[in-house]
Amino acid sequence: MSQLKPVKIFSDRREAEFAENSLKSLGIESFLRGSKEYTSHILGGEAGRYELLVNSDDFDRAKNHLDGPKLKLAEPEVAEDPSGKKTRYLKKAIIFSVYATVFLPLIFNYFAVQNLISYRALETDSFRRIWVSLLVMLMQLPILFYLYLIIEKFL
Repeated sequence: MSQLKPVKIFSDRREAEFAENSLKSLGIESFLRGSKEYTSHILGGEAGRYELLVNSDDFDRAKNHLDGPKLKLAEPEVAEDPSGKKTRYLKKAIIFSVYATVFLPLIFNYFAVQNLISYRALETDSFRRIWVSLLVMLMQLPILFYLYLIIEKFL
């Protein structure tokens, strides 16, 4: 029995599946192994690391097929955007950027303050309680400053 051998590594699952199906159409048995990146789970998409495996007996044939001449697809014509998709994508990009810089830090700052309150309730040394509280509160200032700048710019 021949062993499985990686013939190519892909960063996009769709490309890997396309190559896998292309090999299967030639009668070369192939398998995909890999997973998505963490960001793909959050933002969507299929980015990751995917290995296309073939039997070692079929390796040379599969490698030649995958590395062979490529078909060049015609460049799509640039047309007007009557559906407004381009504008929607721009708006989504801006919204997600704001979420990344504002909302996630606010969430983590909220939990930091909640845990600080719990810590203060349990800490008996008043000197330590005051200094730790000041340190944690100072760490909250950058996001408040950024939030102020964002509000100032848009209002």
